[in-house]
Amino acid sequence: MRDRVRPADSRDMIAGTDQSGGESLEPTGADGVSDLTEVDRASLTVHASFEYFQGPIPSPQVVSDYERAMPGAAERIFALAERQAAHRQRIEARGQMLGFVVAMTAVVGGLGLIILDKSLAGAAGAIAALVGLAGLFAWSRARAKDRTLTRRGSDGT
Repeated sequence: MRDRVRPADSRDMIAGTDQSGGESLEPTGADGVSDLTEVDRASLTVHASFEYFQGPIPSPQVVSDYERAMPGAAERIFALAERQAAHRQRIEARGQMLGFVVAMTAVVGGLGLIILDKSLAGAAGAIAALVGLAGLFAWSRARAKDRTLTRRGSDGT
């Protein structure tokens, strides 16, 4: 049985040899299969695979490949992921603290205005701050639920 290879582009053919200096390539029909014999067609098998992995570290196979290529790479990858996670948690904690300070400032300011007989402005400020906090809480819960559903949908469960 003779293997036939259809080059991806006619520029791959140079004076009877391929660009890597190998044997000459014999183009097949336009579909790459029509010039094959019946035996060739029967034994023609196409293998395709697709991998998808999402997360702060690569898939176990990729980590293993990195480790084989450069000993110690897996440890460095995990250390990087751990530092990134710690950094993100610090930033999120700061954001939550800042949000709390701003909201409490608005509530205390509103209560202060009420004490100073500016009841309409004070009540409006305090209520706006509380509504903002409630809205933020509801939005963050919905966002977390969407992320959970998205993750479940992407891994087939």
